Amino acid sequence: MKLLKLILIIFLFFQAEMIVSGKVTSCHTYIKADTIKNQQKEKRKIKHLPSPPKSSAQQIINDDCIFTNKYSIVKRLKYYPFSKAIKILAVSYHLQDMPSEIFVDTSKHTINAVDTLKSGLHIKNGRLNYSSLIEVRALSQKQVNDLTNLIYNTNYRKPGLNAADHGACFNPRNALIFYDKNGKVFDYIEICFECLGAESLSDKITVGTLCTQKYALLKKFFIDAGLKYGTINGVQN
Repeated sequence: MKLLKLILIIFLFFQAEMIVSGKVTSCHTYIKADTIKNQQKEKRKIKHLPSPPKSSAQQIINDDCIFTNKYSIVKRLKYYPFSKAIKILAVSYHLQDMPSEIFVDTSKHTINAVDTLKSGLHIKNGRLNYSSLIEVRALSQKQVNDLTNLIYNTNYRKPGLNAADHGACFNPRNALIFYDKNGKVFDYIEICFECLGAESLSDKITVGTLCTQKYALLKKFFIDAGLKYGTINGVQN
């Protein structure tokens, strides 16, 4: 019995020596090490989290128009429709009226009223009908240069996930008309400054990137070219 007690005392003595010398790690040390390891894991996770979404104010700034000077005039004139156009007209016209319906018999069959060509844009077999036009301006070479600058060199301040919020209506009163070397209209783009929209005959012509001020800049281009109808508030119907 005395021998057993002596062995136990010697064992406890050596255990105490090992703890003091740091050779035995306490439970507290294990817990502390495990906690540090978990914190490091959490830090690594946080580091790879995606950036918070941009604020609406930042989005507005990014969508602003800036002049980039990316394409030279030689390069711009190689793009359709300018590569094919010999003459370009900027025009204005009354908003296209919907054809009225006329009842012709008791069965209520209807026909459309005759188009008087007093509104809308009318082009047939490559020929422009001037009877519905209010203002017509042939663009000079400088104006063509300015127009291509507006289309191709005016871009978003910061391209990326940009928002283009334009109305669903389309009430065009202005257009750009493109003539080929034979004097025929081969394409045109109608522009609605009321709803901020544009549509072309071929679907190949656009106004470029829809940065925030694009239609305001395009409107100024038309006004500077001498077209008031459809561009200045109050000068349209």
